[in-house]
Amino acid sequence: MTRTFPVKGMGCKKCQARIENALNATTGISQALTDLANATATITYDPALITPEAMARKVAEAGYELLTDEAE
Repeated sequence: MTRTFPVKGMGCKKCQARIENALNATTGISQALTDLANATATITYDPALITPEAMARKVAEAGYELLTDEAE
């Protein structure tokens, strides 16, 4: 599954790399790409292995906020 999530606090290329590295090192995520201009992260993941809320926790550990809708 591939989804795009808004990201708060991503303001530079280093921020962008830190978020991508945190997500790409996470089990269940096959690819994470960030878009600095739109402040988003497009993540391809296996929903059987990881939830958007778990991804948000990983991004929070890196110092940023991944906005997920709680309805999933």
